[in-house]
Amino acid sequence: MNDVEGQGQPERTRHLVEAMESFGRQVSPQLARSVQATVNLKIRIREDYGLLSDADVHRMLGLPGGAELPDLLALVYQGNVVFPGFQFERARGAGELSTVRPFLVQVRALAREVGCDDLDMITALTSPTTHLGEGRTLVDCLDDTDTDILLAKLRSSLTLEW
Repeated sequence: MNDVEGQGQPERTRHLVEAMESFGRQVSPQLARSVQATVNLKIRIREDYGLLSDADVHRMLGLPGGAELPDLLALVYQGNVVFPGFQFERARGAGELSTVRPFLVQVRALAREVGCDDLDMITALTSPTTHLGEGRTLVDCLDDTDTDILLAKLRSSLTLEW
C-alpha cells in the first residue's frame, strides 16, 4: 500500500490542514500565526480566569434564565459566546463570585470611546504590560490598584500610536 499524504497524522493536525485547505488558496504565515495567537490567548484566559457560559453568569448573578445580562466583555470560544471570569468579584461576605466588578462599566465606556472591540479589550486587560512592571496584567492589579490609574494605563495601551 502506498504511503498517502495525511495518513497517520494526529487528528488535530489533520483538522488544521483541512481547515487551511478549505480556503482554496494559499494561507499566509502571518494569518496562520495570528489565528494561532488568538486561539492561544483564549486558552490562556480560560485557564487563568475561567470562561463562563450565559447560563453560568445568570446563575452566578442570581438572574432568572432569559433575563438580560449586564454589559459584559465576551468572546467566542469553541463556537460559544463566553464571558471571562475576571469580570466578576465576590460580594462582601460571599464565598463565590457573585457580582460584576464596578470597574467594568468604565472599561466598557472606554472601549466605546476608542472604538475597541471586546477581544481587543480582553487582550489589553490580560496581556502583561511594561506599565505595571514584573509582567503583570491590568487584571492582576484590579484588587490592589486605584481604578483611575488602571484606566489611564488601559487608555494608554489602547491608543498607542507607532
